[in-house]
Amino acid sequence: MRTKPLATRISIKHSLAAIAVGSLLGIPALAYGAAATSLHAPAWKSSSQVKAIPKTRAEVLSELRQAKRMGNFVVNAETGEKAYQARPSAYPEHEQQHKSRAEVLRKLRQAKRTGNYVINAETGRKANGQIAEWG
Repeated sequence: MRTKPLATRISIKHSLAAIAVGSLLGIPALAYGAAATSLHAPAWKSSSQVKAIPKTRAEVLSELRQAKRMGNFVVNAETGEKAYQARPSAYPEHEQQHKSRAEVLRKLRQAKRTGNYVINAETGRKANGQIAEWG
């Protein structure tokens, strides 16, 4: 059995390590191209419908700094929990607004009455026939 050259094995190891670290931090592995398009495209749009705009290194680093500052990166890959959710006191700009039970029930009744709730997450279709805007 023939083994791969040492340089190829090291390159593969480094690539896999970079992808693992990037996924743990919630950073897309590629800044542009088909992979980035599929990562950022809404569920109901195919990657061919979304134009990928290449980002400069400075833009990517700026987004990374902002994500770190805001706590907007994944700290638990199994649950998808982000840093600001795990430690809210460390990221005060992400403090959640607490709503009373009555407010939540009022909004739920209103959504049911108007059909303004998603019935198909893959397509984004709502009960009233509109398409959800994922932010």
